[in-house]
Amino acid sequence: MLETISSLRADSAIAGLWRNWREVDGAEMLSFTMLTVNSDEHPLMKRFHKPGDEKRSVVIVPPTEYADWLSCRSVDEARFLLAAISG
Repeated sequence: MLETISSLRADSAIAGLWRNWREVDGAEMLSFTMLTVNSDEHPLMKRFHKPGDEKRSVVIVPPTEYADWLSCRSVDEARFLLAAISG
């Protein structure tokens, strides 16, 4: 049975960064990126890229860390939290 998007539950999130700015013409622009970590040694994720290519995997943020991730106010604070999350 297929579930609709509205009935799905979020058990985790992907760590990301976003920024908004105004272009010269006044248009508001948004950009977003998902953070990744090296997965060369991960038992499963290393299988998803060609041999010799760098293996990357998104950083998963568990629900218990949402508030901490969303409240990071410095690069050092975010790096520390990401190191703890990604093991």
